[in-house]
Amino acid sequence: MASCSGQSVSALGGLDVLRELLRRSREKGGPAILPGAGINPGTICHVLENLLPHGLKEVHMSGGRWVEGRMDHRREGMGMGASVEQEWNIWSTDGNAIGKVRSVVDDAETSAPCSFNFVWVFLLCSLLTDTDTYKAR
Repeated sequence: MASCSGQSVSALGGLDVLRELLRRSREKGGPAILPGAGINPGTICHVLENLLPHGLKEVHMSGGRWVEGRMDHRREGMGMGASVEQEWNIWSTDGNAIGKVRSVVDDAETSAPCSFNFVWVFLLCSLLTDTDTYKAR
């Protein structure tokens, strides 16, 4: 799954571009800027530290990970359209990862001078695990 944030393969790699986009959006009343690629429990603190001072109010994440598919019949030469490494696996929402990121965002929200909206995006094809416990406010 190719993704992009701040003209980079991850929000961390695109921090300079995201800062500039946030500045322009704030100055000109432009659209909301939502960093998204690579947002996870290991990256969210760095993203918030770098972008909250520049007006970040929302973030996007799928909260997903690849899990082993349970399909028994795996015909040679016929796949499901993913990369060779993930051909028979399933992209699934990871409720634990979402909960960890949400906790960091909530902590940042209480100390930040602006309100912050956590944008929940789940892939429709995900196998919902314990994500039912995490609902948008």
